[in-house]
Amino acid sequence: MLNQLNETEEPEPVRLRDALVQLSDERDTYLKRILGAWADGYRACQAHHGDQYEQGFADGVMALKRAQHDAHRLVELDARRWELRGEKRGRRDFGRPHKEDFGGIGTDETPCVPGPMGDAA
Repeated sequence: MLNQLNETEEPEPVRLRDALVQLSDERDTYLKRILGAWADGYRACQAHHGDQYEQGFADGVMALKRAQHDAHRLVELDARRWELRGEKRGRRDFGRPHKEDFGGIGTDETPCVPGPMGDAA
């Protein structure tokens, strides 16, 4: 049986190896073509639209800075909203009495002033 082996035929592992190497070379060539086409398109886009990209990037940075300034302004406005007669307060303590609040008629803080009829108003 062994002496009937065709001498011109390569063994199976060698043929498999050659087929895999050929397939790998074909895929390498395909990848080089794809990457080359992508690089060509990228360079063409940079040549025609590079300044627009830079302008868009600058516009994005300016929009971010505007948003930051707006947020800062809103935080300042919120802090001023809860200020009462120069005293900084928060939502929790905004409703508590202030030392300059009207205490009512006849209290120690506000003297009783007679009205036009002579009675305390």
